[in-house]
Amino acid sequence: MNQFMNHKPELPPGWAMPDDQVNRRISSHEGERDDWFKLTLEIIDIRSISWEAILDTINEKDSKTGESLKEYYSHCLTFNS
Repeated sequence: MNQFMNHKPELPPGWAMPDDQVNRRISSHEGERDDWFKLTLEIIDIRSISWEAILDTINEKDSKTGESLKEYYSHCLTFNS
């Protein structure tokens, strides 16, 4: 199991931890898919990916698009901070 699985970050008001969201989604099916969904959740690896990491990956595949997106992103950071 991944080292981050037990870490519970502080969330803004109104936000829920993914497992809380998952439990609400499971309960909305009234038991129809509980086993399948819980098994799937145990097998998959859900992670957060930063915008910077996404842009780096795009840049590796297509440098022209990657650089353009990085420039746009830097403007977003400037105007949204």
